[in-house]
Amino acid sequence: FRGRKELVSIQFALGYDPYASVRYVNPLVDPENNLYFSTRLSYSVQRNKSLLSLSAGPNFDEKLWGGEATLGKRFSLYSTAAATLEYTHLSVTDNLAGRTLSPDGTDQFFALHATYVYDTRDLSEYSRIGTLGRFTLSKYGLGSGYVDYQRYSIDFRRFIPMYFSTGFALRFFGSVVQGGTVPNYGHTFHGYGDRIRGRFKTVVEGEDIVGTKAEFRVPIISPRYMRLDEVPIEQFRDVRYGLYFVVFGDAGTVWYRNNPLALNNFLSGFGAGVHLLLSYSFVARCEYAFGGPGFRNGELILDLGAAL
Repeated sequence: FRGRKELVSIQFALGYDPYASVRYVNPLVDPENNLYFSTRLSYSVQRNKSLLSLSAGPNFDEKLWGGEATLGKRFSLYSTAAATLEYTHLSVTDNLAGRTLSPDGTDQFFALHATYVYDTRDLSEYSRIGTLGRFTLSKYGLGSGYVDYQRYSIDFRRFIPMYFSTGFALRFFGSVVQGGTVPNYGHTFHGYGDRIRGRFKTVVEGEDIVGTKAEFRVPIISPRYMRLDEVPIEQFRDVRYGLYFVVFGDAGTVWYRNNPLALNNFLSGFGAGVHLLLSYSFVARCEYAFGGPGFRNGELILDLGAAL
């Protein structure tokens, strides 16, 4: 858009968890100070994920609309900082106690997020070397209202190349809250976005979360390119592909502030599999993992995207 890598996008999805959004990104709104800017408006209907809310009756939908604006600064090739102001209007289709903090079934609040990112990875979708550190401080509820709490989050990833093109990947992440009551839709989970391989379908819920993942990667086919001249569209003629054998281990837990963090509440699993790398940042994983008591229960995992 306008030849300066600005982005204007309209996205929507129908069916389960439908949504629509309009987004604008300007990666260099102020060249003199290396500032970037983005804004987004969105509407979505998503199925409740909170087990605590579900225990009160049949499941229900959360209807959300709102927007956000971000102003960030790039300090170097590897480090950026940003501040995001967000507005959320959330209502539930079945208003029972605890599903929103407001008794009328609708929560409206502003949130302010401050984020610092240090990123030296060579390729974000499947890194071989580099470090990612992301630190976020979020304040939910500005001024008077029912929503009023803070969340502190960290995501650290390290990718270390080793002998014969093998590599070691490690991730540690966590998020804790402070302040007022956290609504059920603001809880953290293992079992949705973050999963413990070996307990892939196990969902646990809490206010705070911690987790770690580790992988040892051995290339079967190192990433390379293949030219397909018979493809009629020039942009699709160069195909990237690669194949890795991976041994992994995952662990993590969630907890509430009124309950202490306990080691015996950790979920863990380990296993091995193959990762297929294709063009356009496409990663497919076929893995077999063990978890549960004594690591006796095995499960086959077919998933998209890198686990870390």
